[in-house]
Amino acid sequence: MNDAKLEKVRAWLEKSGYPLELEIARQVEAIELAWTQSWHYLDEDTQKYRETDVIAWKEILLRTDRDPVLVRLSLCIECKRSDASWVAFTSKRTSPGDLFEVFATPASEYGTKVLKRIAPFLLESPAFQRDDPVAYSVTTAHLGKKGQPRNERDSAYGAIRGVSDGSIARARAADGAGMTVAEIVVPLIVFDGDLLAATLQDSGEISLDPVDEILVVQRRPTEQRPFTIVRIVTAARVTNYLERFLKSTTVLDIHKDAIRLAIENHRKNSGPVVVL
Repeated sequence: MNDAKLEKVRAWLEKSGYPLELEIARQVEAIELAWTQSWHYLDEDTQKYRETDVIAWKEILLRTDRDPVLVRLSLCIECKRSDASWVAFTSKRTSPGDLFEVFATPASEYGTKVLKRIAPFLLESPAFQRDDPVAYSVTTAHLGKKGQPRNERDSAYGAIRGVSDGSIARARAADGAGMTVAEIVVPLIVFDGDLLAATLQDSGEISLDPVDEILVVQRRPTEQRPFTIVRIVTAARVTNYLERFLKSTTVLDIHKDAIRLAIENHRKNSGPVVVL
């Protein structure tokens, strides 16, 4: 391959999201989270296989009244880069309850029981901190040469749907594992670009403010819950968030007795468990 062609490939690579994905994988490894890249799942709408960018997690092995249980707090990470800004639409009149984000987090069957038991502790942990308002929609601001909107594929919408579907698929996969797994999966988008929050003020004007982190409600119902919460952080903010997530994983060990009780109570109420 000649140098000119090599430089063209390098320029294409730098404009893609692949370098960001590699950097995120490096960072999760550096803080000693378990991780994998390109985890595949079946999209139930299209019946095609799709892949996530990075899955990272911390787990504990918990002894229970029956078989051991893996209790896992995970991140399903989608990495995106764009020269076009992402605009998150928020409303001052929308202020979810304190446990809103926790209960809207995808989880396996046993993970859901664990989630309900430790929700107040997760809410107090660094990774689940939030500031109102929460966004109800995010779109990509495609602008032409004269600043006019262009009709192009919305990368923001695609990323939110993709990471939401991937998180739910990851939680479902835990139910089919060869042992009992209680997995809680936090959807996270890392965006290398400008992230803006748009809010309609009482005056009727729209404020447009740069933000480094925001929560988005993905209103796509599943059998578990009517919506999923997706967190978006900018590339500049991601190191801070990963460190917070690592601190939040200590909740599993600190409250393992409460987790064990939730699992054993679920077993008593649901009858014998058959592990295939």
